[in-house]
Amino acid sequence: MSQSIVNKNTIKKGKMESDSKQSEILPSQYGCDILLEKTKLEDTKDRTFPLDAYLVWYVSEGKEYLDLCRASKQVNIFDMYYDKYGSGALQKIKYGYGTISPRSWGYKQPEKKMSEGFNDGKVKVNVNVDEIDIILKKYKKLNKYKKSALFAVKTIDGTESIITSLIKEAQEDPVV
Repeated sequence: MSQSIVNKNTIKKGKMESDSKQSEILPSQYGCDILLEKTKLEDTKDRTFPLDAYLVWYVSEGKEYLDLCRASKQVNIFDMYYDKYGSGALQKIKYGYGTISPRSWGYKQPEKKMSEGFNDGKVKVNVNVDEIDIILKKYKKLNKYKKSALFAVKTIDGTESIITSLIKEAQEDPVV
Protein backbone atom coordinates (compact mmCIF):
# COMPACT_ATOMS: atom_id res chain seq x y z
CA MET A 1 0.00 0.00 0.00
CA SER A 2 1.26 3.41 -0.88
CA GLN A 3 0.37 6.53 0.99
CA SER A 4 0.21 9.92 -0.60
CA ILE A 5 1.17 13.08 1.21
CA VAL A 6 -1.24 15.98 0.76
CA ASN A 7 0.08 19.54 0.89
CA LYS A 8 -1.06 22.95 -0.36
CA ASN A 9 0.49 22.44 -3.79
CA THR A 10 -1.32 19.17 -4.43
CA ILE A 11 -4.62 20.69 -3.23
CA LYS A 12 -4.20 23.64 -5.61
CA LYS A 13 -3.18 21.28 -8.37
CA GLY A 14 -6.23 19.10 -7.70
CA LYS A 15 -8.47 22.18 -7.69
CA MET A 16 -7.07 23.24 -11.05
CA GLU A 17 -7.59 19.76 -12.44
CA SER A 18 -11.23 19.72 -11.26
CA ASP A 19 -11.80 23.14 -12.90
CA SER A 20 -10.55 21.78 -16.21
CA LYS A 21 -12.79 18.71 -15.74
CA GLN A 22 -15.85 20.97 -15.40
CA SER A 23 -15.39 22.24 -18.91
CA GLU A 24 -14.84 18.73 -20.30
CA ILE A 25 -17.96 17.13 -18.81
CA LEU A 26 -20.95 17.13 -21.14
CA PRO A 27 -24.45 16.28 -19.88
CA SER A 28 -25.03 14.10 -22.96
CA GLN A 29 -22.27 11.75 -21.73
CA TYR A 30 -24.49 10.95 -18.76
CA GLY A 31 -27.82 10.84 -20.61
CA CYS A 32 -28.77 14.19 -19.11
CA ASP A 33 -29.94 17.51 -20.45
CA ILE A 34 -29.71 20.71 -18.41
CA LEU A 35 -32.85 22.72 -19.16
CA LEU A 36 -32.24 25.64 -16.77
CA GLU A 37 -28.86 26.32 -15.20
CA LYS A 38 -28.24 28.40 -12.06
CA THR A 39 -31.86 29.52 -11.94
CA LYS A 40 -34.52 30.45 -9.39
CA LEU A 41 -37.16 28.09 -8.01
CA GLU A 42 -39.96 30.23 -9.49
CA ASP A 43 -38.60 29.67 -13.01
CA THR A 44 -38.67 25.89 -12.55
CA LYS A 45 -42.36 25.79 -11.57
CA ASP A 46 -43.41 26.08 -15.22
CA ARG A 47 -45.64 23.09 -16.00
CA THR A 48 -44.57 22.99 -19.66
CA PHE A 49 -41.36 21.13 -18.76
CA PRO A 50 -41.22 17.33 -19.18
CA LEU A 51 -42.14 14.87 -16.43
CA ASP A 52 -38.59 13.49 -16.29
CA ALA A 53 -37.07 16.86 -15.28
CA TYR A 54 -35.49 17.06 -11.82
CA LEU A 55 -34.62 19.96 -9.55
CA VAL A 56 -30.95 19.76 -8.57
CA TRP A 57 -29.49 21.81 -5.72
CA TYR A 58 -25.70 21.92 -5.54
CA VAL A 59 -22.87 24.03 -4.12
CA SER A 60 -20.10 25.44 -6.27
CA GLU A 61 -17.44 27.84 -5.05
CA GLY A 62 -19.31 28.35 -1.78
CA LYS A 63 -22.63 29.37 -3.39
CA GLU A 64 -25.77 27.25 -3.64
CA TYR A 65 -27.28 26.91 -7.11
CA LEU A 66 -30.38 25.31 -8.60
CA ASP A 67 -30.58 23.58 -11.98
CA LEU A 68 -33.46 21.95 -13.80
CA CYS A 69 -32.01 18.82 -15.31
CA ARG A 70 -33.62 16.13 -17.40
CA ALA A 71 -32.62 12.47 -17.23
CA SER A 72 -34.18 9.02 -17.32
CA LYS A 73 -32.68 8.11 -13.92
CA GLN A 74 -31.63 10.17 -10.91
CA VAL A 75 -28.38 8.23 -10.67
CA ASN A 76 -27.29 9.73 -14.01
CA ILE A 77 -27.80 13.22 -12.59
CA PHE A 78 -25.88 12.28 -9.44
CA ASP A 79 -22.97 10.90 -11.47
CA MET A 80 -22.79 14.01 -13.66
CA TYR A 81 -22.81 16.50 -10.76
CA TYR A 82 -20.40 14.36 -8.71
CA ASP A 83 -17.92 14.23 -11.57
CA LYS A 84 -18.39 17.91 -12.40
CA TYR A 85 -18.29 19.50 -8.92
CA GLY A 86 -16.84 16.77 -6.69
CA SER A 87 -18.10 15.03 -3.56
CA GLY A 88 -20.30 17.01 -1.21
CA ALA A 89 -21.36 19.51 -3.87
CA LEU A 90 -24.68 17.88 -4.64
CA GLN A 91 -27.24 18.83 -1.98
CA LYS A 92 -30.51 17.27 -3.15
CA ILE A 93 -32.44 16.04 -6.17
CA LYS A 94 -36.24 16.33 -6.34
CA TYR A 95 -38.88 15.85 -8.99
CA GLY A 96 -39.68 18.93 -11.06
CA TYR A 97 -43.07 20.47 -11.72
CA GLY A 98 -43.35 19.50 -15.39
CA THR A 99 -46.45 17.76 -16.71
CA ILE A 100 -45.59 17.13 -20.37
CA SER A 101 -44.83 13.62 -21.57
CA PRO A 102 -41.09 13.19 -22.22
CA ARG A 103 -41.86 11.77 -25.68
CA SER A 104 -43.82 14.78 -26.81
CA TRP A 105 -41.84 17.49 -25.01
CA GLY A 106 -40.09 19.73 -27.50
CA TYR A 107 -41.88 18.14 -30.46
CA LYS A 108 -42.91 20.58 -33.16
CA GLN A 109 -45.37 19.49 -35.81
CA PRO A 110 -44.08 19.89 -39.33
CA GLU A 111 -45.66 22.69 -41.28
CA LYS A 112 -48.30 21.47 -43.68
CA LYS A 113 -47.82 22.74 -47.18
CA MET A 114 -51.04 23.62 -48.87
CA SER A 115 -51.51 22.63 -52.47
CA GLU A 116 -52.22 25.46 -54.84
CA GLY A 117 -55.72 24.16 -55.53
CA PHE A 118 -58.21 26.70 -56.87
CA ASN A 119 -56.65 29.83 -55.42
CA ASP A 120 -56.72 31.64 -58.75
CA GLY A 121 -60.54 31.94 -58.56
CA LYS A 122 -61.08 30.92 -62.19
CA VAL A 123 -62.93 27.68 -61.47
CA LYS A 124 -66.59 27.96 -60.56
CA VAL A 125 -68.77 24.95 -59.95
CA ASN A 126 -72.53 24.93 -59.51
CA VAL A 127 -73.70 22.03 -57.38
CA ASN A 128 -77.30 21.15 -56.69
CA VAL A 129 -77.57 20.50 -52.95
CA ASP A 130 -80.59 18.21 -53.41
CA GLU A 131 -78.58 15.92 -55.72
CA ILE A 132 -75.80 15.68 -53.15
CA ASP A 133 -78.33 14.67 -50.49
CA ILE A 134 -79.70 11.93 -52.75
CA ILE A 135 -76.18 10.61 -53.45
CA LEU A 136 -75.32 10.64 -49.73
CA LYS A 137 -78.49 8.67 -48.89
CA LYS A 138 -77.64 6.04 -51.51
CA TYR A 139 -74.05 5.84 -50.24
CA LYS A 140 -75.17 5.36 -46.63
CA LYS A 141 -77.70 2.73 -47.67
CA LEU A 142 -75.04 0.79 -49.60
CA ASN A 143 -72.61 0.96 -46.66
CA LYS A 144 -75.30 -0.37 -44.35
CA TYR A 145 -76.02 -3.16 -46.85
CA LYS A 146 -72.28 -4.03 -47.01
CA LYS A 147 -72.21 -4.49 -43.21
CA SER A 148 -75.28 -6.72 -43.14
CA ALA A 149 -75.42 -10.50 -42.83
CA LEU A 150 -77.42 -10.66 -46.07
CA PHE A 151 -74.47 -9.20 -48.02
CA ALA A 152 -72.11 -11.73 -46.40
CA VAL A 153 -74.37 -14.67 -47.31
CA LYS A 154 -74.90 -13.47 -50.90
CA THR A 155 -71.14 -12.91 -51.31
CA ILE A 156 -70.37 -16.44 -50.09
CA ASP A 157 -72.87 -18.14 -52.41
CA GLY A 158 -71.98 -15.84 -55.33
CA THR A 159 -75.40 -14.21 -55.90
CA GLU A 160 -74.45 -10.69 -54.71
CA SER A 161 -74.75 -8.27 -57.63
CA ILE A 162 -75.29 -4.72 -56.31
CA ILE A 163 -71.85 -3.96 -54.86
CA THR A 164 -70.11 -6.19 -57.41
CA SER A 165 -71.59 -4.24 -60.31
CA LEU A 166 -70.53 -0.91 -58.75
CA ILE A 167 -66.96 -2.16 -58.31
CA LYS A 168 -66.82 -3.39 -61.93
CA GLU A 169 -68.15 -0.02 -63.16
CA ALA A 170 -65.49 1.85 -61.16
CA GLN A 171 -62.73 -0.38 -62.55
CA GLU A 172 -63.90 0.05 -66.16
CA ASP A 173 -64.27 3.82 -65.99
CA PRO A 174 -61.82 5.12 -63.37
CA VAL A 175 -62.12 8.77 -62.36
CA VAL A 176 -58.90 10.65 -63.03
